[in-house]
Amino acid sequence: ISDYMRDNLYITTSGVAWGEAIIFCQKVPGVDHGLYAMDYPYQQQAYEVAATDSVPIPLESKKKLFQTNAESVFSL
Repeated sequence: ISDYMRDNLYITTSGVAWGEAIIFCQKVPGVDHGLYAMDYPYQQQAYEVAATDSVPIPLESKKKLFQTNAESVFSL
């Protein structure tokens, strides 16, 4: 079951701009399974974008979180 979940489960950051949680989620399911998210229009917090952007992860991992993972998942 862990292989199935690792291959098919995606995690979003919606409402959780906590660096440690983002780093943990990139380690466990992997950097290809994390997506940046915000519950717009109900949640519009500029500090959340800045806090997520300041997480000390490699630039390539950050780009996956903010952009390329969503492009892959949603075939954009």
